[in-house]
Amino acid sequence: MNVKSMLLKLVGPVFVVLVFAEPLFATAQWSRKYKTPCTTCHTVFPRLNWYGEQFKWNGYQDPDKDERDGDEQGKTRINDRLVIDQLGNFLGVRLNLEVVSAKDNALVVDGERRWQTNIGRNPWVQLFVAGSIYKNVSIFIENEFEQDGFKFSWYNVTFTNLKSSAVNLEVGNLAPTDFMSYSARLRQLSFGNPVLSVRASDGGGEDSANVRQAQAGIQYYGYKGPMLWFGGVSQGRHPKDPNQFKNYWGGLRFTVTDEIGDSLVGTNVSFMVYRGTDTANTAVEQIENPFTRYLAGFNIRYRENLDIQTMYIHGEDDNWFLESVDRSSTFDGVTVVASYFANQRWFPVVRWDYVSSDEASTIELNNVTGSVSYLLRENMRLGVNVVADLKDREFKNHQFLINIRAMF
Repeated sequence: MNVKSMLLKLVGPVFVVLVFAEPLFATAQWSRKYKTPCTTCHTVFPRLNWYGEQFKWNGYQDPDKDERDGDEQGKTRINDRLVIDQLGNFLGVRLNLEVVSAKDNALVVDGERRWQTNIGRNPWVQLFVAGSIYKNVSIFIENEFEQDGFKFSWYNVTFTNLKSSAVNLEVGNLAPTDFMSYSARLRQLSFGNPVLSVRASDGGGEDSANVRQAQAGIQYYGYKGPMLWFGGVSQGRHPKDPNQFKNYWGGLRFTVTDEIGDSLVGTNVSFMVYRGTDTANTAVEQIENPFTRYLAGFNIRYRENLDIQTMYIHGEDDNWFLESVDRSSTFDGVTVVASYFANQRWFPVVRWDYVSSDEASTIELNNVTGSVSYLLRENMRLGVNVVADLKDREFKNHQFLINIRAMF
Protein backbone atom coordinates (compact mmCIF):
# COMPACT_ATOMS: atom_id res chain seq x y z
CA MET A 1 0.00 0.00 0.00
CA ASN A 2 1.48 3.38 -0.97
CA VAL A 3 1.65 6.40 1.36
CA LYS A 4 -1.20 8.24 -0.33
CA SER A 5 -3.62 5.28 -0.13
CA MET A 6 -2.77 4.78 3.53
CA LEU A 7 -3.29 8.47 4.24
CA LEU A 8 -6.72 8.53 2.61
CA LYS A 9 -7.81 5.41 4.52
CA LEU A 10 -6.80 7.06 7.78
CA VAL A 11 -8.21 10.50 7.01
CA GLY A 12 -11.49 9.35 5.46
CA PRO A 13 -13.33 8.25 8.61
CA VAL A 14 -12.17 11.31 10.55
CA PHE A 15 -13.35 13.53 7.68
CA VAL A 16 -16.84 12.01 7.75
CA VAL A 17 -17.16 12.40 11.51
CA LEU A 18 -16.02 16.01 11.59
CA VAL A 19 -18.01 17.20 8.60
CA PHE A 20 -21.32 15.68 9.61
CA ALA A 21 -21.08 16.29 13.34
CA GLU A 22 -23.18 18.97 15.02
CA PRO A 23 -22.18 22.59 14.18
CA LEU A 24 -20.78 23.18 17.68
CA PHE A 25 -17.97 20.72 16.87
CA ALA A 26 -14.93 22.66 15.70
CA THR A 27 -13.55 22.51 12.18
CA ALA A 28 -10.11 23.99 11.49
CA GLN A 29 -7.52 24.01 14.25
CA TRP A 30 -8.06 27.64 15.24
CA SER A 31 -11.80 27.08 15.46
CA ARG A 32 -11.10 24.26 17.88
CA LYS A 33 -8.63 26.35 19.85
CA TYR A 34 -10.67 29.55 20.12
CA LYS A 35 -14.09 27.86 19.97
CA THR A 36 -15.25 30.17 17.21
CA PRO A 37 -16.75 29.57 13.73
CA CYS A 38 -14.60 29.55 10.58
CA THR A 39 -16.27 32.79 9.47
CA THR A 40 -14.44 34.63 12.25
CA CYS A 41 -11.35 34.61 10.01
CA HIS A 42 -12.72 33.61 6.60
CA THR A 43 -15.39 34.86 4.25
CA VAL A 44 -15.55 31.57 2.34
CA PHE A 45 -12.50 29.42 3.11
CA PRO A 46 -9.70 29.69 2.31
CA ARG A 47 -10.18 33.43 1.63
CA LEU A 48 -9.30 35.46 4.74
CA ASN A 49 -11.36 38.42 5.91
CA TRP A 50 -9.85 41.50 7.59
CA TYR A 51 -9.85 39.89 11.05
CA GLY A 52 -8.21 36.74 9.64
CA GLU A 53 -5.43 38.77 8.06
CA GLN A 54 -4.70 40.50 11.37
CA PHE A 55 -4.75 37.14 13.16
CA LYS A 56 -2.18 35.80 10.70
CA TRP A 57 0.07 38.89 10.85
CA ASN A 58 -0.03 38.68 14.66
CA GLY A 59 1.49 35.19 14.68
CA TYR A 60 -1.84 33.33 15.00
CA GLN A 61 -2.71 35.26 18.17
CA ASP A 62 -5.84 37.25 18.93
CA PRO A 63 -5.20 40.71 17.45
CA ASP A 64 -7.78 42.36 19.73
CA LYS A 65 -5.90 41.59 22.94
CA ASP A 66 -3.39 44.08 24.32
CA GLU A 67 -1.37 41.19 25.76
CA ARG A 68 -0.36 38.44 23.31
CA ASP A 69 -2.09 35.12 24.03
CA GLY A 70 0.50 32.76 22.54
CA ASP A 71 1.51 31.51 26.00
CA GLU A 72 -2.04 31.10 27.27
CA GLN A 73 -4.81 30.13 24.87
CA GLY A 74 -5.52 26.39 25.01
CA LYS A 75 -2.10 25.59 26.50
CA THR A 76 -0.68 23.91 29.59
CA ARG A 77 2.10 25.69 31.47
CA ILE A 78 4.81 23.28 32.55
CA ASN A 79 7.07 25.91 34.13
CA ASP A 80 8.11 29.52 33.61
CA ARG A 81 9.96 28.64 30.39
CA LEU A 82 7.75 25.95 28.88
CA VAL A 83 4.12 25.89 27.70
CA ILE A 84 2.66 23.00 25.69
CA ASP A 85 -0.29 23.33 23.32
CA GLN A 86 -2.76 20.57 22.54
CA LEU A 87 -1.78 18.67 19.39
CA GLY A 88 -5.21 19.19 17.84
CA ASN A 89 -4.71 22.96 17.98
CA PHE A 90 -1.80 22.63 15.55
CA LEU A 91 -3.03 20.04 13.04
CA GLY A 92 -5.23 20.76 10.02
CA VAL A 93 -6.20 18.99 6.80
CA ARG A 94 -7.37 20.34 3.45
CA LEU A 95 -8.87 18.12 0.76
CA ASN A 96 -9.47 18.89 -2.90
CA LEU A 97 -11.48 16.24 -4.77
CA GLU A 98 -12.38 16.65 -8.43
CA VAL A 99 -15.70 14.92 -9.07
CA VAL A 100 -15.46 15.62 -12.83
CA SER A 101 -12.79 17.62 -14.67
CA ALA A 102 -12.42 18.24 -18.39
CA LYS A 103 -10.07 20.23 -20.63
CA ASP A 104 -10.49 21.08 -24.30
CA ASN A 105 -7.84 20.00 -26.85
CA ALA A 106 -5.90 18.09 -24.18
CA LEU A 107 -6.36 14.65 -25.73
CA VAL A 108 -5.15 13.58 -29.20
CA VAL A 109 -6.90 10.61 -30.86
CA ASP A 110 -5.95 9.65 -34.43
CA GLY A 111 -4.44 13.08 -34.94
CA GLU A 112 -7.60 14.84 -33.75
CA ARG A 113 -7.69 17.00 -30.61
CA ARG A 114 -10.50 16.25 -28.20
CA TRP A 115 -11.71 16.95 -24.67
CA GLN A 116 -9.93 15.02 -21.94
CA THR A 117 -12.20 14.04 -19.04
CA ASN A 118 -11.25 12.70 -15.61
CA ILE A 119 -13.54 11.38 -12.87
CA GLY A 120 -12.79 11.14 -9.17
CA ARG A 121 -9.33 12.66 -9.38
CA ASN A 122 -7.70 13.86 -6.16
CA PRO A 123 -5.10 16.55 -7.03
CA TRP A 124 -3.90 16.97 -3.47
CA VAL A 125 -4.42 16.41 0.22
CA GLN A 126 -2.69 18.96 2.44
CA LEU A 127 -1.59 18.36 6.00
CA PHE A 128 -0.55 21.55 7.72
CA VAL A 129 0.85 22.27 11.16
CA ALA A 130 0.41 25.85 12.30
CA GLY A 131 0.06 27.97 15.39
CA SER A 132 1.95 29.84 18.08
CA ILE A 133 4.77 27.90 19.75
CA TYR A 134 4.82 30.53 22.44
CA LYS A 135 4.16 34.23 22.65
CA ASN A 136 5.21 35.95 19.38
CA VAL A 137 6.83 32.88 17.80
CA SER A 138 4.70 30.87 15.36
CA ILE A 139 5.10 28.22 12.67
CA PHE A 140 3.32 27.25 9.49
CA ILE A 141 4.25 24.00 7.68
CA GLU A 142 2.16 22.78 4.76
CA ASN A 143 2.81 19.26 3.44
CA GLU A 144 1.11 18.42 0.16
CA PHE A 145 0.39 14.87 -1.00
CA GLU A 146 -0.22 14.89 -4.76
CA GLN A 147 -1.03 12.18 -7.29
CA ASP A 148 2.62 11.50 -8.04
CA GLY A 149 4.47 12.50 -4.91
CA PHE A 150 4.91 14.65 -1.85
CA LYS A 151 6.26 18.16 -1.30
CA PHE A 152 6.59 21.00 1.19
CA SER A 153 4.52 23.82 -0.29
CA TRP A 154 4.94 26.53 2.33
CA TYR A 155 6.75 26.62 5.61
CA ASN A 156 8.02 29.37 7.87
CA VAL A 157 8.89 30.44 11.37
CA THR A 158 7.61 33.92 12.19
CA PHE A 159 8.86 36.20 14.95
CA THR A 160 6.14 38.77 15.61
CA ASN A 161 5.96 41.96 17.66
CA LEU A 162 9.70 42.32 18.19
CA LYS A 163 9.37 45.47 20.32
CA SER A 164 6.11 46.35 18.50
CA SER A 165 3.92 45.44 15.51
CA ALA A 166 6.34 47.46 13.39
CA VAL A 167 8.97 44.71 13.59
CA ASN A 168 8.14 41.17 12.42
CA LEU A 169 10.33 38.60 10.67
CA GLU A 170 9.49 35.49 8.60
CA VAL A 171 12.05 32.82 7.65
CA GLY A 172 11.31 29.87 5.36
CA ASN A 173 9.39 29.20 2.16
CA LEU A 174 7.60 32.50 1.58
CA ALA A 175 5.28 34.19 -0.92
CA PRO A 176 6.52 37.65 -2.00
CA THR A 177 2.96 38.73 -2.86
CA ASP A 178 1.49 37.58 0.46
CA PHE A 179 0.65 41.12 1.66
CA MET A 180 -0.68 42.36 -1.67
CA SER A 181 -4.35 43.12 -2.39
CA TYR A 182 -4.40 39.98 -4.53
CA SER A 183 -1.71 37.41 -3.79
CA ALA A 184 -2.99 34.34 -5.75
CA ARG A 185 -2.83 32.48 -2.44
CA LEU A 186 -5.83 31.51 -0.29
CA ARG A 187 -7.88 32.26 -3.38
CA GLN A 188 -11.61 31.84 -3.97
CA LEU A 189 -11.23 29.83 -7.22
CA SER A 190 -9.86 26.32 -7.63
CA PHE A 191 -7.96 27.25 -10.79
CA GLY A 192 -4.57 28.88 -10.24
CA ASN A 193 -3.74 32.38 -11.46
CA PRO A 194 -1.79 32.47 -14.75
CA VAL A 195 -1.02 36.22 -14.63
CA LEU A 196 1.14 36.17 -11.50
CA SER A 197 2.59 32.82 -12.58
CA VAL A 198 4.51 34.24 -15.58
CA ARG A 199 8.14 33.22 -15.08
CA ALA A 200 11.26 35.14 -16.02
CA SER A 201 12.70 34.03 -19.39
CA ASP A 202 9.44 32.12 -20.01
CA GLY A 203 10.72 29.46 -17.59
CA GLY A 204 13.78 28.66 -19.71
CA GLY A 205 16.53 29.53 -17.23
CA GLU A 206 18.12 28.07 -14.13
CA ASP A 207 16.26 30.42 -11.81
CA SER A 208 13.10 31.47 -13.69
CA ALA A 209 11.05 32.68 -10.75
CA ASN A 210 7.63 34.28 -10.69
CA VAL A 211 6.31 36.65 -8.04
CA ARG A 212 3.78 34.38 -6.34
CA GLN A 213 5.55 31.04 -5.92
CA ALA A 214 7.02 29.71 -2.68
CA GLN A 215 10.58 30.99 -2.31
CA ALA A 216 13.12 30.15 0.37
CA GLY A 217 14.08 33.42 2.00
CA ILE A 218 13.62 36.01 4.74
CA GLN A 219 10.91 38.66 4.89
CA TYR A 220 10.47 41.63 7.21
CA TYR A 221 7.10 43.32 7.68
CA GLY A 222 5.63 45.95 9.94
CA TYR A 223 2.25 47.58 10.38
CA LYS A 224 0.68 50.41 12.31
CA GLY A 225 -2.82 51.74 11.82
CA PRO A 226 -3.80 51.66 8.13
CA MET A 227 -0.24 51.19 6.83
CA LEU A 228 1.74 47.97 6.29
CA TRP A 229 5.19 47.74 4.75
CA PHE A 230 7.27 44.69 3.79
CA GLY A 231 10.49 43.62 2.10
CA GLY A 232 12.37 40.38 1.53
CA VAL A 233 15.22 38.49 -0.10
CA SER A 234 15.00 34.97 -1.51
CA GLN A 235 16.89 32.22 -3.30
CA GLY A 236 14.52 32.59 -6.22
CA ARG A 237 12.84 29.60 -7.77
CA HIS A 238 14.95 26.88 -6.12
CA PRO A 239 15.71 26.33 -2.40
CA LYS A 240 19.30 25.58 -3.40
CA ASP A 241 20.38 28.65 -5.34
CA PRO A 242 21.66 27.56 -8.81
CA ASN A 243 23.46 30.86 -9.40
CA GLN A 244 25.22 33.66 -7.50
CA PHE A 245 22.23 36.03 -7.48
CA LYS A 246 19.45 36.67 -4.98
CA ASN A 247 15.98 38.10 -5.62
CA TYR A 248 14.58 41.09 -3.73
CA TRP A 249 11.20 42.72 -3.21
CA GLY A 250 9.51 45.45 -1.22
CA GLY A 251 6.07 46.99 -0.98
CA LEU A 252 3.44 49.06 0.81
CA ARG A 253 -0.21 48.49 1.64
CA PHE A 254 -2.87 50.88 2.98
CA THR A 255 -6.01 49.38 4.55
CA VAL A 256 -9.32 50.81 5.73
CA THR A 257 -9.30 49.86 9.41
CA ASP A 258 -12.11 49.74 11.95
CA GLU A 259 -11.27 53.26 13.07
CA ILE A 260 -11.58 54.64 9.52
CA GLY A 261 -14.67 52.88 8.25
CA ASP A 262 -17.21 50.19 9.07
CA SER A 263 -18.90 48.84 5.95
CA LEU A 264 -15.64 49.05 3.94
CA VAL A 265 -13.32 47.68 6.62
CA GLY A 266 -10.48 45.65 5.08
CA THR A 267 -10.59 47.54 1.77
CA ASN A 268 -7.00 48.15 0.70
CA VAL A 269 -4.56 49.35 -1.98
CA SER A 270 -1.01 48.00 -2.41
CA PHE A 271 2.20 48.45 -4.39
CA MET A 272 5.24 46.22 -4.84
CA VAL A 273 8.51 45.89 -6.79
CA TYR A 274 10.27 42.53 -7.33
CA ARG A 275 13.75 42.21 -8.87
CA GLY A 276 15.86 39.18 -9.74
CA THR A 277 18.33 37.65 -12.19
CA ASP A 278 17.78 34.51 -14.21
CA THR A 279 20.74 32.67 -15.78
CA ALA A 280 21.71 30.03 -18.30
CA ASN A 281 25.17 28.47 -18.53
CA THR A 282 26.87 27.39 -21.74
CA ALA A 283 30.31 25.83 -22.20
CA VAL A 284 31.92 29.25 -22.47
CA GLU A 285 29.81 31.76 -20.54
CA GLN A 286 27.00 32.48 -18.12
CA ILE A 287 24.12 34.31 -19.78
CA GLU A 288 22.13 36.61 -17.52
CA ASN A 289 18.61 38.01 -17.63
CA PRO A 290 18.01 40.72 -15.01
CA PHE A 291 14.26 41.16 -14.63
CA THR A 292 11.88 43.46 -12.75
CA ARG A 293 8.20 43.21 -11.86
CA TYR A 294 6.04 46.18 -10.82
CA LEU A 295 2.71 45.38 -9.15
CA ALA A 296 -0.21 47.54 -8.07
CA GLY A 297 -3.56 46.39 -6.78
CA PHE A 298 -6.65 47.24 -4.80
CA ASN A 299 -9.27 45.26 -2.92
CA ILE A 300 -12.80 46.50 -2.21
CA ARG A 301 -14.59 44.74 0.64
CA TYR A 302 -18.15 45.65 1.45
CA ARG A 303 -19.95 44.28 4.50
CA GLU A 304 -18.24 40.86 4.37
CA ASN A 305 -20.31 40.00 1.28
CA LEU A 306 -18.89 41.79 -1.75
CA ASP A 307 -15.18 41.23 -2.43
CA ILE A 308 -13.47 42.71 -5.51
CA GLN A 309 -9.72 42.27 -6.08
CA THR A 310 -7.63 43.75 -8.88
CA MET A 311 -3.94 43.28 -9.60
CA TYR A 312 -1.85 44.85 -12.36
CA ILE A 313 1.66 43.62 -13.15
CA HIS A 314 4.25 45.08 -15.52
CA GLY A 315 7.25 42.89 -16.31
CA GLU A 316 10.60 43.80 -17.85
CA ASP A 317 13.21 41.20 -18.88
CA ASP A 318 16.55 42.47 -20.20
CA ASN A 319 17.30 39.18 -21.99
CA TRP A 320 14.04 37.24 -22.27
CA PHE A 321 15.42 34.55 -24.59
CA LEU A 322 18.68 34.05 -22.63
CA GLU A 323 20.80 34.55 -25.71
CA SER A 324 24.34 35.90 -26.10
CA VAL A 325 22.89 39.06 -27.62
CA ASP A 326 20.32 40.62 -25.28
CA ARG A 327 16.74 40.84 -26.52
CA SER A 328 14.60 42.65 -24.01
CA SER A 329 10.90 42.00 -23.55
CA THR A 330 8.04 43.50 -21.59
CA PHE A 331 4.60 42.25 -20.66
CA ASP A 332 1.53 43.62 -18.90
CA GLY A 333 -1.02 41.57 -17.03
CA VAL A 334 -4.31 42.22 -15.24
CA THR A 335 -6.39 40.07 -12.92
CA VAL A 336 -9.85 41.10 -11.69
CA VAL A 337 -11.74 38.88 -9.24
CA ALA A 338 -15.26 39.59 -7.97
CA SER A 339 -17.20 37.45 -5.51
CA TYR A 340 -20.38 37.75 -3.45
CA PHE A 341 -21.29 35.63 -0.45
CA ALA A 342 -25.08 35.27 -0.38
CA ASN A 343 -27.28 33.82 2.38
CA GLN A 344 -24.31 32.09 4.05
CA ARG A 345 -24.62 29.34 1.43
CA TRP A 346 -24.04 30.49 -2.15
CA PHE A 347 -20.72 31.86 -3.33
CA PRO A 348 -20.44 32.99 -7.00
CA VAL A 349 -17.02 34.16 -8.26
CA VAL A 350 -15.86 35.51 -11.63
CA ARG A 351 -12.27 36.28 -12.64
CA TRP A 352 -10.72 37.86 -15.74
CA ASP A 353 -7.05 37.20 -16.54
CA TYR A 354 -5.27 39.05 -19.33
CA VAL A 355 -1.60 39.17 -20.41
CA SER A 356 -0.11 40.94 -23.43
CA SER A 357 3.55 41.02 -24.47
CA ASP A 358 5.76 42.61 -27.10
CA GLU A 359 8.01 39.56 -27.58
CA ALA A 360 6.79 36.63 -25.53
CA SER A 361 3.68 35.57 -27.42
CA THR A 362 3.66 32.22 -25.61
CA ILE A 363 2.54 33.90 -22.38
CA GLU A 364 -0.29 35.94 -23.86
CA LEU A 365 -3.75 35.02 -22.64
CA ASN A 366 -7.31 36.23 -22.23
CA ASN A 367 -9.41 34.04 -19.95
CA VAL A 368 -12.65 34.38 -18.02
CA THR A 369 -13.17 31.98 -15.12
CA GLY A 370 -16.50 31.53 -13.40
CA SER A 371 -17.45 29.52 -10.33
CA VAL A 372 -20.52 28.90 -8.18
CA SER A 373 -20.02 27.12 -4.85
CA TYR A 374 -22.57 25.84 -2.39
CA LEU A 375 -21.41 25.59 1.21
CA LEU A 376 -22.65 22.33 2.69
CA ARG A 377 -21.01 23.53 5.90
CA GLU A 378 -18.60 26.31 6.79
CA ASN A 379 -15.73 23.91 6.15
CA MET A 380 -17.04 22.09 3.06
CA ARG A 381 -18.00 23.46 -0.34
CA LEU A 382 -19.21 21.94 -3.60
CA GLY A 383 -18.33 23.99 -6.67
CA VAL A 384 -18.88 24.16 -10.42
CA ASN A 385 -16.01 25.92 -12.25
CA VAL A 386 -15.58 26.94 -15.90
CA VAL A 387 -12.66 28.57 -17.75
CA ALA A 388 -13.42 30.19 -21.13
CA ASP A 389 -10.40 30.88 -23.36
CA LEU A 390 -11.16 34.13 -25.23
CA LYS A 391 -7.81 34.43 -26.97
CA ASP A 392 -7.80 34.19 -30.78
CA ARG A 393 -5.97 30.89 -31.25
CA GLU A 394 -6.45 27.66 -33.16
CA PHE A 395 -6.74 25.48 -30.07
CA LYS A 396 -8.71 26.76 -27.11
CA ASN A 397 -7.95 25.89 -23.50
CA HIS A 398 -11.49 25.73 -22.13
CA GLN A 399 -11.83 23.88 -18.83
CA PHE A 400 -14.65 22.51 -16.72
CA LEU A 401 -14.55 21.27 -13.14
CA ILE A 402 -16.91 20.03 -10.44
CA ASN A 403 -15.04 19.71 -7.17
CA ILE A 404 -15.38 19.31 -3.43
CA ARG A 405 -13.11 21.21 -1.07
CA ALA A 406 -12.98 20.73 2.68
CA MET A 407 -10.83 21.73 5.62
CA PHE A 408 -10.91 20.37 9.13
